Amino acid sequence: MASCDAFIASHDTTGLQDGAESLIKKHEDFDKAITAQEQSIDALNSFADGLINANHYDGPAIRDKRDQVIERWKQLKKELIEQRS
Repeated sequence: MASCDAFIASHDTTGLQDGAESLIKKHEDFDKAITAQEQSIDALNSFADGLINANHYDGPAIRDKRDQVIERWKQLKKELIEQRS
């Protein structure tokens, strides 16, 4: 316990508060970026669907790439949720 008391006494908690506020700000900025990315993924999906439905000559490659992007996005979101839990 004495070592814990010494540790607490030797650290300025003002810096900890500033650090915590900085982390909260970064977290909020990251959430905004994720929301914007989600909108981009949705737009990509809609555009790819439109090309595929219009019988684009490279429809299979478009479908494959779209599916890869969506799968990677799902994995990233899953990892983010796990990290925050």
